[in-house]
Amino acid sequence: MKMIAVVMLLMVGLVTSSTVCPDGNECPDDYTCCKTQSGYGCCPAPHAVCCADEKHCCPEGYICNLSTGQCDKAGLPFFKGPLLRQVPAKEPETLRSAAVGSESVSVSVVYCDSYTVCPDRTTCCKSPYGQWYCCPYSMGSCCRDGVHCCPHGYQCDPTSTYCRRGGFSLLASPRLPSQRVETTEE
Repeated sequence: MKMIAVVMLLMVGLVTSSTVCPDGNECPDDYTCCKTQSGYGCCPAPHAVCCADEKHCCPEGYICNLSTGQCDKAGLPFFKGPLLRQVPAKEPETLRSAAVGSESVSVSVVYCDSYTVCPDRTTCCKSPYGQWYCCPYSMGSCCRDGVHCCPHGYQCDPTSTYCRRGGFSLLASPRLPSQRVETTEE
């Protein structure tokens, strides 16, 4: 239980700044709050377009096309990208702190190495300077700049600002901070 509490506290530190959603929950900075069936979720793109299915979103300047499962670039129908999956919004810090003492708390993380973690359903990426960061996509593709990443199946362009797959292009997502794990023996 003590280890779960330590990991939970570390996960709280992953959100260094946040956007407060209308229901009071929080999304990381540069994410967009989108309505879900149970409140609000976080779209991993700034100023994103929230899709009607309340599960997906598209980057700014794109239109949700739920029938094809893609984001269509407004005015450029040949530029498409995958729908982005919303991630759960976090409870405000006061509620998270109260939950740490609860026996029912469970946290899933992705281990980048023995000392660094990222949230579940993200990808660990290493910057050119050797620091870990978290890509908001499961099995994402890390860009060389150490700041951006792309969804699975897409490759970063040479500038690390766009993700490309065939003739399709979308903006690369900004990284999330990783967190060091402090292990203590009881």
